[in-house]
Amino acid sequence: MPSRLQALSDSIDLRFTLYRRMSANLGLDLTEAQARTHRADLRTALLSCAACGETCACAAWLDQGHPAVPEFCRARGAFLRLPAARLRVVRRSRAQNSPSPPR
Repeated sequence: MPSRLQALSDSIDLRFTLYRRMSANLGLDLTEAQARTHRADLRTALLSCAACGETCACAAWLDQGHPAVPEFCRARGAFLRLPAARLRVVRRSRAQNSPSPPR
């Protein structure tokens, strides 16, 4: 049986992994200047992920390849304030709402 400290460490590792996966899913690759500008949002997203109670749902969402931040995500607002995430969501939303070309 793992110690409480090991269980806590594993929980933090899982949440940080999900944060990184969501960032990659959103195409976040901020420059140093952008990261400084959006430091508060990055911090909020990370702390929200650290306190998340939906790790199984988040992992399943990411495993299924969904293109954006899920509605249940505690960090959704912070992620969507980041430039790359906002751009990606807008592009995908437009693509989904545009009519299909005629066949």
